[in-house]
Amino acid sequence: MARAPARGSIVARNVFDGIQRVSAYEAVPGYPLLAQAGLSMREYFAPWRHQAWVFGGLALGQCALILAAAWVIDRAQARQVRARQQLAQLASERGALLDNELVPMVRLRDRHEVWHNRALAEMFGYSAEELKGQSARLFYPDDEAFERAGRGYRRMPPSGRFRAQIPMVRKDGRRLWVDLSGTYLPGGDSLWMMVDITAVKEREEQARHLALHDALTGLPNRHLLQESLGLLLRDAERLESPLAVCYLDLDGFKTVNDERGHDAGDALLRAVAQRLNEQRRGNDVVARIGGDEFVVVLSHLDAPEGEARAVERLMQCFDTPFAMPDGSEARVGASIGVALYPQHGREATQLITQADQAMLAGKRAGKGRWTMHRPVQPAA
Repeated sequence: MARAPARGSIVARNVFDGIQRVSAYEAVPGYPLLAQAGLSMREYFAPWRHQAWVFGGLALGQCALILAAAWVIDRAQARQVRARQQLAQLASERGALLDNELVPMVRLRDRHEVWHNRALAEMFGYSAEELKGQSARLFYPDDEAFERAGRGYRRMPPSGRFRAQIPMVRKDGRRLWVDLSGTYLPGGDSLWMMVDITAVKEREEQARHLALHDALTGLPNRHLLQESLGLLLRDAERLESPLAVCYLDLDGFKTVNDERGHDAGDALLRAVAQRLNEQRRGNDVVARIGGDEFVVVLSHLDAPEGEARAVERLMQCFDTPFAMPDGSEARVGASIGVALYPQHGREATQLITQADQAMLAGKRAGKGRWTMHRPVQPAA
C-alpha cells in the first residue's frame, strides 16, 4: 500500500478469522479515507474453478466423442475389409464356377461373344482366341436354325429364362444336340449354359428305332407301319391319289427253315427284306409284321391299272434265287393280297386286314400269285 497509496490490491490472511482474502482499495478523493473491499480466496477463484470444470467437461466430452467416432470408423472399416474379402472370395468362387471344364457357358451381347469359359471352347473344338467377339451363328448348322433359336429367346421376358434342345455344330462339322439354357443379365447381355446331350439323343433314337423296327431285318414293324400308312392315307386323300396295301406271305419259306435251320431262315428273311427295300420308291413303305409276312404300301400310283404294274414288280422280286451267307442259294415265292384306297377302305387297319384276307384267298386258290380284295356283296 505504501508503493501504491491511491489504488491497489493485496492478499493477506485476516488475524481475526484466519481466512485469506484478496482485497482491493482506493483512496477517496478529498478525504483522508480508503475504500476497501475483499473476497476470500475460495470465492475469488470460484468462477475460475467453474470455468475450469466446464472446459474440462467439454474437453472430456470431446475426447469421448472422438474416441467413439474413431471406434465407429474402425468398425466400419473392419466391416468394409471383411466385405471386400467376402466379395473377393465370392468373385473367386464364382469365377471358379464359371470358368470350369464341365459346363460350357458363354455371355452374349447382341448375339456376339463377350466372354466364354474353357468348357465351351472344348465342346465346340475352338481355341479361346477364335471365339472372341464371334457371332453365335458359328454354333448353328445353318441360318434357319440360327434364326429359329433367335426368335425363340427374343420372346423370353427380361426376367425369364429360355430352355430348348437344339442341334448345333462343332468346328470340325460334327453335329451336336445341346440342351440350351439362357437368361438375361442387367445391361442387356445374356448368359447361356450348354450341355451336350448327343449321347442321350442317340440312345433315344436307338430306343425309338428298336421300338418301331423289326430286329431281324431292320424294316418297320407293325406299329410303324400303322403310323406311316396313316400319314400316307392323309396325303392320298389330300391329293386324291390312289394307294395300294400289299400283304405278302412267302411260299416255300417253311421248307428252307426246316431243312437248313433257323439261321438259314433268318438269312433268307434278311435277303428278302433287302430285295423288297431296294425296289421301294421314295414314298413307299416296306414292313415286316411277323414270321415270313411282309406288307408293302404303294403310294402315288398311276391310274388306270397303276397298282397292277406295281404289284407285278413286287412279284418279279422272287423270280431269281436269293444268295445265302454260305454261298448257296435259296428260292422262295410270294403270295400277295392287295387292297386299294379309296375303293376298299379309308382306314389303315381296315386296308391291312382286307389285304391279308385277299392273300389267304389267293393261297387257297394257288400259291405264287397276287389277288385283289373282293368286297363282300350284300345279300339280295
